[in-house]
Amino acid sequence: MEDLEKKIRSVLISTKGKVDLKTLQNDYQWLMGQKIPYHEFGYKKLEDCLRNCKSLSVTKGPSGDILVDAVPTEKSAHISSLVDKQ
Repeated sequence: MEDLEKKIRSVLISTKGKVDLKTLQNDYQWLMGQKIPYHEFGYKKLEDCLRNCKSLSVTKGPSGDILVDAVPTEKSAHISSLVDKQ
């Protein structure tokens, strides 16, 4: 699960701001060459898997859609700030 969380974080850090679940799934598949394998960890829904990742922020947007972002760490803050400036 730790490896999956790192991969999801890397996908999120490469994007600007929060993304919805569909965008995350599409970006992950494009970058990793496969769908997010949350079923392998016993989750029925991607949202439940993401909510159990401490390094991710999962919120509901104004229209009720689920939004995901990587919680910045000391290591990733510099990269996040570069992506935000794009």
